[in-house]
Amino acid sequence: MQFTVQARLPLDDATASVLDELSDRHGKLLRSLYACVAKNGGRAADYKVAFCAQHQITARAFNALRVTVQGNIDSVRELLKARVKELSTQIRSTRRKLKASAVLLDKHRAGKVRLLPVKLAATQRAHHFRQRAWVKKEQKLAAVKQRLAAPVPGIAFGSRKLFRQQWHIGTTAFNNLTEWKQAWRAARSHQLFHLGSKDETAGNQSCVATLQKDGSWTLQL
Repeated sequence: MQFTVQARLPLDDATASVLDELSDRHGKLLRSLYACVAKNGGRAADYKVAFCAQHQITARAFNALRVTVQGNIDSVRELLKARVKELSTQIRSTRRKLKASAVLLDKHRAGKVRLLPVKLAATQRAHHFRQRAWVKKEQKLAAVKQRLAAPVPGIAFGSRKLFRQQWHIGTTAFNNLTEWKQAWRAARSHQLFHLGSKDETAGNQSCVATLQKDGSWTLQL
């Protein structure tokens, strides 16, 4: 039986500051590992020895990074595969409708079918917009397939939505670029993950929270 325990620890300013520094470091290491996979291909686990030596981290710390990075890559790839199926279905449907409206317009021009002016205008308009929709969907499908073919599918740590807001400061919640940069840095290093194991002290050798007799908590990192 497996279960997850969550707790909110009361932190003093000093501890919170340390955690902020650790999460910032963790975020930078995540992006560094992701960059290695993006540049050279393979899986995150392939870089364990070299990455640990370069950044002076333990194998357990690397495993936490590996799980996060590879998990993100794999999950985005699955989403993109689903997107390929979705776009392919939409393209087939648009093609069928486009063919039907093209046949109808050809028959009208050949005099085989007589369309009233209102019906003709509506059919021409629908045919035009279907052509535009078909081209756009083909372009989107090509872009998704390109991301799938790359060593990594392209992940924006901090979210693409927030990244794009730097070019639209006036229409976002940010008053200036400085505010956006603060939010961007915080979003890219907003969490800290330590991988544990049942054979380690308190289940985790990197981070241990202990409940004291007086009801307070101590956090060991």
